Amino acid sequence: VLEAIARVIRRLPTDWDVLFLGGYGPRNNSLFRETVNHGGSGYQQVNYLLDVTGYVLRGSSAKKLVGPGSTPIMGPVYDHLATLMYYEEIQVIITLPCLSVSCVCC
Repeated sequence: VLEAIARVIRRLPTDWDVLFLGGYGPRNNSLFRETVNHGGSGYQQVNYLLDVTGYVLRGSSAKKLVGPGSTPIMGPVYDHLATLMYYEEIQVIITLPCLSVSCVCC
């Protein structure tokens, strides 16, 4: 999995902030933008996702999340990311196919 993540990161645009490794969202609407495929693996730029299962935060982008002038974090980190995504304050990408899945144990 780590090599697959590294392969995707090497192909990302230079302005990415967060790479989601998995998640769910309405894939055929305006919240999903450019899709890039490289022989069965790739990524898709997104403005919103639900149920994120894992992510990679670019170190240089951390200031956008918690630095001076950033939107205060008022709840779970994912809610904060969702707000920043929706208003396009951060560049978010999801891997294709998903490299992380969630599991609920009862």
